[in-house]
Amino acid sequence: IPSVPGRHKDDSYHNFGYLKLRQAIIEWVCPHLQNSKQTTPQPILCQFSSIGSLSEKWLNQFLSAVDSLSTQNIDPINNNSGGRKGKDNQPPLSSRMKIIWPTTDEIRRSIEGYQGGGSVPGTVKNLSKDFLQPLYHRWSSRNSRRSNSGCDPLKTARHIPHIKTYVQPSPSNANGIEWLMLTSHNL
Repeated sequence: IPSVPGRHKDDSYHNFGYLKLRQAIIEWVCPHLQNSKQTTPQPILCQFSSIGSLSEKWLNQFLSAVDSLSTQNIDPINNNSGGRKGKDNQPPLSSRMKIIWPTTDEIRRSIEGYQGGGSVPGTVKNLSKDFLQPLYHRWSSRNSRRSNSGCDPLKTARHIPHIKTYVQPSPSNANGIEWLMLTSHNL
C-alpha cells in the first residue's frame, strides 16, 4: 500500500494511502464476509508514531473506508458524512477506533528516556483535540512486573514504538483478525 504525501486528484487518489487499503480490503477481505451475519464491527486498532492535524470528519471518512463491514457500501470521497446519513447515525468514534499512543511517563521510563520521544512527534494542538481523547489507549502494559519478571529479556516493551500497525480484529473469532497492515503510514 504506497503512501505518497500531498493531495491527489481525479482517480489517482485510489492508488495511495487509506483508499488503496480500502481497495485491498474490498478485494481480499469482503468476499470472505459475504455470508457473515456480523453487523457490529470491531474497532480499528491503530498504532503509529506521528499524528497530524486530523478532523473528526476526516477520521469518520477514514474509518468508514477501512471498516471491513461497511467499506463496500460507502464512497468515502463523494459522501462527506463518511458513508452514513448524517453524523448522528454514526456510532461514536470510541467504539470504532482505538489509538495506541505512549504517555509522557511511558516515554520517560523507556530505554531511550525523554530523547525517545523524538520518534513519536505530535504537537499538543494535534494530540489534545477533544474528539481524540476517548480514542487513546496505553502503549505499554500497566503490569510493570512483566518487564521485570524475565518475560521480556530484550526489554522490547520498554522501547519507544516507531512502527505503524493498523488492524481490525474479527468480530466472529476472538483470536482472529479481518485485516492487518504493517506499514510506514502515519495518521
